[in-house]
Amino acid sequence: MGGKSSKSRSGDDSREDFVKACKVWPSDEDRGHYTAEPGVDRKTSDYISSITERWKNLILFYEIRR
Repeated sequence: MGGKSSKSRSGDDSREDFVKACKVWPSDEDRGHYTAEPGVDRKTSDYISSITERWKNLILFYEIRR
């Protein structure tokens, strides 16, 4: 080892020094065949759009009341 540190030769910390250990949970795909509900992407997009529109309207409402 010759007294050298565990740092890389350029003096920077190696990437492994920054990797955080954590529990990896199995996904739905690991449990077998899983199929999402038909149209889930469209439904999700519609929901996000409606919530975004509500927030915009709420912001406009409070800006008008100032």
